[in-house]
Amino acid sequence: MQTNEAGPCVGKTSSGRILSVEIGRGLAALAVVVFHANIGSRIAGGPYISWLNVLEHGVDFFFVLSGFIIFTAHADDIGRDGEVSFYLRKRLIRIFPLLWAIVFGYAALRWLTGDPIDVLTIMRSAIPYPSLEEAAPLVVWTLRHELLFYAIFAIVIWRPGVGWPIILVWLLISLGQIFAIAAGFGRIPSAASMILSSFTLDFLMGIALAALYRHRRFAARWWPLIAAIAFLAAILALTHIFHLKRGGFSDYVSMEAALWIPVLGAAFTAVVYGLLCIESFVSPSNWLIRLGSASYAIYLVHTPVSGIVLGATPYLPRSLIESGGVLPVLTVAGVWAGFIMHRFYEKPVSAWLARLMGTQRGNKVQPGGTGTVSVAHAKRMADTKR
Repeated sequence: MQTNEAGPCVGKTSSGRILSVEIGRGLAALAVVVFHANIGSRIAGGPYISWLNVLEHGVDFFFVLSGFIIFTAHADDIGRDGEVSFYLRKRLIRIFPLLWAIVFGYAALRWLTGDPIDVLTIMRSAIPYPSLEEAAPLVVWTLRHELLFYAIFAIVIWRPGVGWPIILVWLLISLGQIFAIAAGFGRIPSAASMILSSFTLDFLMGIALAALYRHRRFAARWWPLIAAIAFLAAILALTHIFHLKRGGFSDYVSMEAALWIPVLGAAFTAVVYGLLCIESFVSPSNWLIRLGSASYAIYLVHTPVSGIVLGATPYLPRSLIESGGVLPVLTVAGVWAGFIMHRFYEKPVSAWLARLMGTQRGNKVQPGGTGTVSVAHAKRMADTKR
């Protein structure tokens, strides 16, 4: 397989792993951890770096990546009998065992410290249905979008003649909400605003890139990634300078939520394209690949761990707190807790459930030989997404 600059960008390992995207996913998770660690530093009485707020947009990268990976993994399954059952079982195995461990563990921790949360909050966190209510831990709000997308794509696999029109209607009504907000017209109330949010475009941009990747060769070169990072940096700089951010996790109807989220999505889509174009140059031994593999666990576990560490800050030297030491401590604690959770819970439990529910199957190669990824590994990537 060619790995020079003139060749296709498909320099993967023998398992078909898209290593560059694994790295991007890990860095996105790390960005979210640093964002929350910065807030933790302020809570502890240490310095707060305002420009680090832009790192919360690592979740936007995850949404674009979801669209790319799910379509890449399951495009050949669309319309095939029985594949939707396999798809749903894989989604359930990957998302819920770890989610339930974190949610119920977090609830138990709150109860033990005398700060319990109500049962409804626990249940809407354990089963993240569309809602504007707070989740526990709060980062679970993103899974509401993920599960909505997974459910709609399940219809595409099961009945493409129904599913693709639903995708189109979802896109059109979401664009309608954006235009209505921009024009100052009425806004869609309640959870409907979440279902039709601008994040819809992130998933669909990921699908569009995946469709392109299936049918075109991406030349192995660095400049698309460099240009995409420069574009993203400019967008994030504008985000910080002009305070272009949502009013909170439940804000889907402000100008910033409606108009700026698609701009960020476009920038992250360009970054994913750039990552695909450097695939041939990525070493399988790069340690950031392991960060990507553990990204879902890191994402879910880091905020409860931060709460535990912050509870110990009164016992830390004041000089350490005032010098900004809390930020790296919280970052390292969150990442290592995620690695531990991934290694000793997520991986073995997922493997056991895969055997139990019959979701293991051999590799199969996509037809055409046009620089597409191995379907088998794309499915594994979808399983470890985040």
